[in-house]
Amino acid sequence: TITIPNDENWIVQGRVDPDSGLSSALDGRFKSGTAVERSRANIVLRHLRISGQVAPIEVNEILRVGSLRGRTAGYGGAFEYDGGSSDPSNLVKLVFVGIVFDHCAAGSGGGSIFIDGRAAQATADPAVQNWESGIDLTMRRCTFYRSFSWYRAGALALWDVWPLVADISEIEFVHNEALVAPHDKFFWNVPQGPELRTGATSVTVTD
Repeated sequence: TITIPNDENWIVQGRVDPDSGLSSALDGRFKSGTAVERSRANIVLRHLRISGQVAPIEVNEILRVGSLRGRTAGYGGAFEYDGGSSDPSNLVKLVFVGIVFDHCAAGSGGGSIFIDGRAAQATADPAVQNWESGIDLTMRRCTFYRSFSWYRAGALALWDVWPLVADISEIEFVHNEALVAPHDKFFWNVPQGPELRTGATSVTVTD
């Protein structure tokens, strides 16, 4: 696992081989943030092929909500992000361009990618809700091939991200598997606390 510090901004730039047309291979998975130590890292991944990565067993102090079973079996085979911005005018930016995820797996959710904002969910202090949860997500020309999750979202999962601005285009989901939602799932759980916030969430998906 390549751990990206919560307060750093990373660009990981691969290249496309002019002869084979294949992106640079990267042998590793990315992770940033935890349930307690929220990430605010802006991350850009371009022209990479990430293969055969498997999410480790979940070790967060606070279990993720929304799953009825298997909550500790691992999330985000290739990319796991636990964080977001508390400022709706300055969202965390996650960018994926020309990435191939193939044969990645996670036991609980997001066979390739799991992004968890934990918006309105409990923190280490049960009296305080989390609002470090806002993300601006861009995905272009990515392929998810034969990714697997035993439970939810065989390829891509976004949990409790708010506010969310997502612009997703030219994505191929091929032969991914999960008990619920074989390819992608965007999900918001019931708030754990009295505070409710309102505002726009925008998800745009184009071929």
